[in-house]
Amino acid sequence: MYETKGRAICNGCGADITDLGEEELTEHICNHALNGGKGSYRVDDVKIQTGTKTVTVPEKSHYENKVIGRKCSGCGKVEYY
Repeated sequence: MYETKGRAICNGCGADITDLGEEELTEHICNHALNGGKGSYRVDDVKIQTGTKTVTVPEKSHYENKVIGRKCSGCGKVEYY
């Protein structure tokens, strides 16, 4: 199961910086700006897996192999044909 969520993406290196703290985010963006990069980020909608769902598909048909034969009532030997 998926859900679309907004994620902050660095325009310089493409890293997902959504979960960085304010200080780490500022440091990341400033490093790009000081090194000739863009020093900015954007918010993109990204599909994030939020769980799993099990789907049970019913059986369409069922086949069995049956052996046809006869059993001796005296000794119990089985003869298949």
